[in-house]
Amino acid sequence: MQTAFVIICLGVLLYSFSEVDKQGFRDENLIHLAIGIVGLILVVFQEQILKLGTPYHQRHNCTITAEGFLFPNGYPFQYGYMRKRKLLDYIYIDEIRISTYPPTAIVNENETIFLLGLTKEDIEANSEMLLAPITKPQDNWELICNEFLDTEFDEEFKKRDIERLTEAGIYEEEVQAIRSKIKAQMMFRTYATWDWVYYGQYHVLDSLRPLNKKKYWWTMDIALRQAKQI
Repeated sequence: MQTAFVIICLGVLLYSFSEVDKQGFRDENLIHLAIGIVGLILVVFQEQILKLGTPYHQRHNCTITAEGFLFPNGYPFQYGYMRKRKLLDYIYIDEIRISTYPPTAIVNENETIFLLGLTKEDIEANSEMLLAPITKPQDNWELICNEFLDTEFDEEFKKRDIERLTEAGIYEEEVQAIRSKIKAQMMFRTYATWDWVYYGQYHVLDSLRPLNKKKYWWTMDIALRQAKQI
């Protein structure tokens, strides 16, 4: 099918060039040239064009393999353990958290790796293979980012968020400073997506572009701060 399309495009180009040679650059000849050129570009760069049409986060989805979590197109954040790696081997994972979205794998006790494309059901269904314990700790970034969702929370709900963050060692003054730091980016995200269900660490990192090493590890510190088991 692809070969036939290339032949058709080449035929259109040859016809167009012959017509240009006979008649000059008339409108219909230019249109035929454009059709042939665009057609060839679509065929030659088909794979790259299809990738561009895939949402950014889906380009970095991972799969569960016998050895570990595989990221065929690489990991989206190149500042920690997954820098220049595509495979997260199970033996290096401390725990797998299913209280976050997407689920996260903890490595070196100081970094969360986002298991993009997987759900908590995927993790639970493969628990025997994964080796690491599956946990449901408090999601600190969710509690911080509830403020930015397209949802109205009452004062009692907001107070509970602060209390739970305080128990994790993130006190109200710091919570307000964090929210102020990310407010513009997160509100822009909300205006663009109308998300009203959940924001977590992944959404913060994805919004803090251009991202750098300092921002990356800052979010890690907050995510892993004395998390309390629920």
